[in-house]
Amino acid sequence: MVVNEIRSSGLIKGPSAFALLRLRYRCTTVALAGLGVVLLLSGSGIPQSWFTNVLVLAMMIPTIPVALLIVWVPVKAQAEQEAGYTTLRNELKDLEQRDPYLGRTIRNPGGEYLPRTDFLAIMQVAKEQAERLSRPADATSGKTPTGGTE
Repeated sequence: MVVNEIRSSGLIKGPSAFALLRLRYRCTTVALAGLGVVLLLSGSGIPQSWFTNVLVLAMMIPTIPVALLIVWVPVKAQAEQEAGYTTLRNELKDLEQRDPYLGRTIRNPGGEYLPRTDFLAIMQVAKEQAERLSRPADATSGKTPTGGTE
């Protein structure tokens, strides 16, 4: 891990391990729902048609990101660990836990894990603040692209 890979927020560049894990859960849910539909159609005796073939191919779409994320999440978590922090909820108690959007410390090393509801509330606030900070200045100032006010 190279020191210059850490952003000014204190997080390693790119999505956090928490954000990647959350994306992996969402893609897995979509893949399993697609699998359920395919199994339901297969078991109902519907003959194979272009629709079922397309559905099987469409089911493959979310499985590709799941496979990539299965590898990427541990790599990112390891990089965070080497940088001395974690963004994952109930892992590595001996490391500082940071919110995955702004990099603020939310649990000191060795502290008790945050309850799920507290953790999710902190994540929601941090995500909203990060989205506000990432908006262009013109979008929040009320000025039009030509420089006038609305």
